[in-house]
Amino acid sequence: MREYEEFMYYLFYLRYYNKKMIIYPSKEKWYSNIVTIDKSKESIDYLIDGNRHKENGPARIRYYENANIICNEYYINGKSHRENGPACISYYENANIRYEEYYINGNRHRENGPARIWHYKNGNISCEEYFINGKAHRENGPACILYYENGNISDELYYINGQQVTKPE
Repeated sequence: MREYEEFMYYLFYLRYYNKKMIIYPSKEKWYSNIVTIDKSKESIDYLIDGNRHKENGPARIRYYENANIICNEYYINGKSHRENGPACISYYENANIRYEEYYINGNRHRENGPARIWHYKNGNISCEEYFINGKAHRENGPACILYYENGNISDELYYINGQQVTKPE
């Protein structure tokens, strides 16, 4: 492929430049509804007006060299966002989950469970963190629970509205 090529394809305008494919919905609108697919960085990004955005799937997918997924990231209007699941799921090269993060409108947030969950390579949980509207928060238990690789709890931290507090009695 030449360094720079242009094609008309159905209603989309495609431009290839240095291994990047940019899809424009029309030749006249250069900066609206742009989808960028960047294979040179082993990733796929969906952008609208320069912001990551995709309503029915991850707006960014990154890959290891062996083609396994590094992470799936969900965005709406440039902010991490997903209502029915984690907005970011990262994987080890062996395809086990590394971490999951829940976001609403760019803020780490989950009401009925931890908003961030880290895993050891063997799949056991290493850390659970509870957030509401971007602040570490949990009223009925620790907001951060750290685990040993065998699954036993190593430490617990308590937070209310982002402020660390002593363990309630």
